[in-house]
Amino acid sequence: MHTRRFKIAIRAAREERGVTLIEALVVMTMTGLVAAAASYLLIVAVKTQPRISDRNYAIQQGRILEDRFIHELRSSSKVIPTPNSQQITFDTYLRRVQCGGAVQTIASQPAILCRITYGCTAGICNRTEAPIPGHVGTTTSQELVRGLSSSAVFGYSPSALDANYVSVHLVFPAEGADDAVTLDDGVNLRNR
Repeated sequence: MHTRRFKIAIRAAREERGVTLIEALVVMTMTGLVAAAASYLLIVAVKTQPRISDRNYAIQQGRILEDRFIHELRSSSKVIPTPNSQQITFDTYLRRVQCGGAVQTIASQPAILCRITYGCTAGICNRTEAPIPGHVGTTTSQELVRGLSSSAVFGYSPSALDANYVSVHLVFPAEGADDAVTLDDGVNLRNR
């Protein structure tokens, strides 16, 4: 009885002939289409990744600018008259050896009064640190963020001449199908 089943199994194995040419062509075509689609997606991802990374970096720099600006303005002693939507200058206390110099590392040394200017033109915001007039120090400038859609960054309430509140409004334009990114923050002027 076992030999009969064995003979039937051998006969069935001999009758198996493999795949037809049509079946092989269909499988190869489908494999090629899947590979082409995967390659296309990989190429698109590789080409768009630098643009996405650059935009994310600019947005992160914008957040850092806002945090730094708010912190420095909160500890300011006075806002220099005639601020506008593109620039603001104020005197604030910084932990520095001298204005525009190295960070003060000796804890017993007090913070010193420096003049800070935030200015935004052509979609680029800079921060300038200088000594107040009549004091020793150097002037340093640093680019904080670029790629803004507008240089009108600063807002004042109730007015620029008598501001109690200063706002920061950074807008990064839409790229491709992305939405524009807007960062808003502000600070009440306490030390006036």
